[in-house]
Formats: sequence, C-alpha cells, structure tokens
Amino acid sequence: MRPQKRKSTEGSGGPRNKRRVDEYMVLKIDNSVIKGYHTYKIVPPLDIELVLEPEYTNIHDKDAVLVWMPDIVEETLLNELTSQGIQIRELVEPVPLIIGHVPRGLAAVFNELLSRDITVSCVATGKPVQSFPPWPNPSQKGGGVVIPCCYNINITASQMGDVIAQLKNVFKTIPGGEAMKLCIS
Repeated sequence: MRPQKRKSTEGSGGPRNKRRVDEYMVLKIDNSVIKGYHTYKIVPPLDIELVLEPEYTNIHDKDAVLVWMPDIVEETLLNELTSQGIQIRELVEPVPLIIGHVPRGLAAVFNELLSRDITVSCVATGKPVQSFPPWPNPSQKGGGVVIPCCYNINITASQMGDVIAQLKNVFKTIPGGEAMKLCIS
C-alpha cells in the first residue's frame, strides 16, 4: 500500500527532478529482523506488508513495537485452512496474528514516528533462522531465532533529514545496526 501524494502548495515552476516538500517517499531499512519468533511461532508470508503498532502494555520495554499480520492475510489464511478441512471458523473468531517485535532501539524510533502518525511497516524477506552476525549469537541475550525483514517508513521530503539522522544514531548503538542499510524510493 503506497501512500497517495499530497498536492503541493508550491508553484508549478522549478526543476522537474526536485522533490516537492510534501511529496511522500519511502525510506527503506534493509538487513533488519523481526524478533520474538520463539514466543509467537508465526511465519509471515514473504513480500506481504506487515503492520507495526506500539505495544502499550509491555512492562519490559515502554517503546516496544509489535509486528502484526494484516487482516486481509489472516482472512486468506483462514480460508485456506478451512478449505483443507480444518474447521477454524467454528472454533474461534479471527484475531490478529502477532508475528513478533521490532528490535529494541529501532523500536524507540518507530514508536516516536508512529506517535506522529507516520506510517511504518515491515516486509519479511526470509524464513525464520537462528540469529546471525552482526546480531547477537543465539545463546546470547537478544539472540535466538529471528525473521529477516526490511522496514518501510512513509515520510515527506521535509521529514527525511530528521528521520535519517535519528536512524543513523540508533544504528551506532544497537546490535546489528552496522549491517542495516537505508534506501530512499
């Protein structure tokens, strides 16, 4: 789901390749992960945009951000299971499926962006694997099974500099931060 471009308040003049201040762009963070597979054990479909939302009830991390399966995917999965003879609909109401959490540090930035109504989403890019360098070893704190992914932030050109600065600062302090890459599209 790509956001629609807002109409510019600037005049129609100016160079063609210059981005308008209020035009939406996607800032993509490659080489990241979704944490928490050991808890939720949900494997998201690849290349489906997953929903991010603050987890206000998390007593261990005030900035925790959950990664959810979108409703449309849940409905598709439930239909598929039902067509295979599994009577899910008779047993439970469809509920959102939690995939995991955004890594700490990165979650703090995303939580702040989400509080400003900036859309942040996630796309799984691989199946669950044991954490790998530069992430902590599986036996270390913060290690374990992770889901490779990229995160997408939909922002305007006027927000870009501030958000990139925040992310670069966080990348210096979190495990795996040095491997993450920023791309603009």
